[in-house]
Amino acid sequence: MFNFLPFKLLTLKKKGLKFKDWPLLNKPREKMLRYGEKKLSVVELLAVLIGVGTRDLNVLDCAGRVLAFCGGVKGLRKMKLSSLLKTKGLSLAKAARLKAALELGKRLSQEDTPAQKVISSASDLVDFYLAETRNLKQSTFYLVLLDGRNKIIFEEEIFRGTLTGSQVHPREIFGRATEERAAAVVVLHNHPSGNSRPTGSDLKTAKRLKRAGGILGILLFDYIVLGKDSHFSLRGKGII
Repeated sequence: MFNFLPFKLLTLKKKGLKFKDWPLLNKPREKMLRYGEKKLSVVELLAVLIGVGTRDLNVLDCAGRVLAFCGGVKGLRKMKLSSLLKTKGLSLAKAARLKAALELGKRLSQEDTPAQKVISSASDLVDFYLAETRNLKQSTFYLVLLDGRNKIIFEEEIFRGTLTGSQVHPREIFGRATEERAAAVVVLHNHPSGNSRPTGSDLKTAKRLKRAGGILGILLFDYIVLGKDSHFSLRGKGII
């Protein structure tokens, strides 16, 4: 359970010291205050988010159990909130804080990537979204909205389906596009199989979206299918 603890903290644990008796600078929040968050280990950062332990487990024990249960931070990011609650020592409030912090980090990384970028072709988007979807086990749709100069003004995951497929309706696409006053939309859709060739369903959905956009005066700029390490742009191939 304690494999995730830094050596110094593991030593204190083995000595049998209770958490309340640990030196202040070995406690996560006090250590962060003194040295900054970059000096904290992963388990200490999680402990700060969890806040307090339980009657049987101190906060670092709880954090260590979370990492062990999830198989590390990547596993924690993928784990659903309902599954995370099975970890001993985690209440709904604590588990929700962990998931919220990870989601904020994810959204921040998205803000640092293609946002405010001018899009001229699929290649301006695919590297980021290939990395985002490479290990997904579910078919997922992403929406990117563009202004009149093809600059990104909004991005979001709009639908997550099953292992074998998903369905997206034009109102989900163009409802958001209308709210954000977008001039054009890009739809990206991954294939969990890793094959980026569009299916009949992809082609049907893309043509349906193009027709709906034409009625509303909003351009379907591209429909991009994402595989494991490749992509297929329907616009690039002249299909839409």
